[in-house]
Amino acid sequence: MRLPSIAAFLKGATRQLEVDWQTVLDDGVVALEWAPDGGHLAALSAAGTLTVWAGATGQRRWSCAAHRTGGMTLSWSADGTVLATGGQDRQVCLWEPTTGDRLVSLPAGAAWVERVAWSPPYQDGAPAVLASAAGKVLRFWTPAGDLISEHVRHTSTIADLHWHPQRRCLVTACYGLLTVWTPGTDLPAEVFAWKGSHLAVRWQPQGRYLVAGDQDATVHVWDVTTGEDLVMSGYMIKVRELAWHPAGRFLATGGGAVVTLWDFAGDGPAGSTPIVLEGHSGLVTALAYCPDGGVLASGAEDGVLVWRPPEKPGRTVSPVGRYDVAGGVACLAWRSDGVRLAVGGAQGEVLVAVVAT
Repeated sequence: MRLPSIAAFLKGATRQLEVDWQTVLDDGVVALEWAPDGGHLAALSAAGTLTVWAGATGQRRWSCAAHRTGGMTLSWSADGTVLATGGQDRQVCLWEPTTGDRLVSLPAGAAWVERVAWSPPYQDGAPAVLASAAGKVLRFWTPAGDLISEHVRHTSTIADLHWHPQRRCLVTACYGLLTVWTPGTDLPAEVFAWKGSHLAVRWQPQGRYLVAGDQDATVHVWDVTTGEDLVMSGYMIKVRELAWHPAGRFLATGGGAVVTLWDFAGDGPAGSTPIVLEGHSGLVTALAYCPDGGVLASGAEDGVLVWRPPEKPGRTVSPVGRYDVAGGVACLAWRSDGVRLAVGGAQGEVLVAVVAT
């Protein structure tokens, strides 16, 4: 007799998430993000359609063909007054989020705009800066769309970028290098070299560690205070999914059908045994901690699971909530209050679920 898999058992035992509202876009969801105040949710489809909904009700506020040759990325400014998108048409577009008016279109420097990202609200009150990455070109822009600086010293296409949580700088990831840039300066502030292809990059929320998910099925870690580096291996496939706990102690990673959590307490994860969360029947595609760190959401080819991870390895942990998504999950986004989770599906489904944290 064939025994049921762990994933099949958990699917029957785990309660279904309560869904507030859901809809379907014209193509797979490539980017999904809440406005900072949680009042609106924006999504960009692979076909290039940008849609904004009222977050509480799911009422569509507006929708438009933002990038006719295909959408790639979006980002809200920290004050919620400007929405930026990038597509396969060489353009970065800035939008007025309440009306849907296109404020300006900006040349990104290459055909595909891989990433756009607004700077976080720094304590010094400095003006917001938008970063765009297209091909080997990194550009910094003002909220009005004026070019601050351009940086083309990259060895290959920029795969990802991430703003530092406290310092006014940004790191880019490409083949062989993580490079730290400050808007308005010519030379990089720091360079972290390693012979390999970096696919995703994240600063620890406290800024001590810089981590990259890599093509060779590893995660590379730098302690920026000492310059020491560390490689975590043993993943099934390349690692694109990285999510830090808000307190910076745990790093959640994908790279297979399980979620792996590394503990950065004390001297970091070197020589430690990670926490492994098993429950998905397909590859993990997205990870996101809720704002207070109480729960972790994982998206995969079979749908969404919500976890309360333990602080030590060795315990078998079951997810506390699940929701099946036909075609799999493309992206996840928590609302700022940590109660609602937005899910973007690979076949265009958008839903908002209520999660008791």
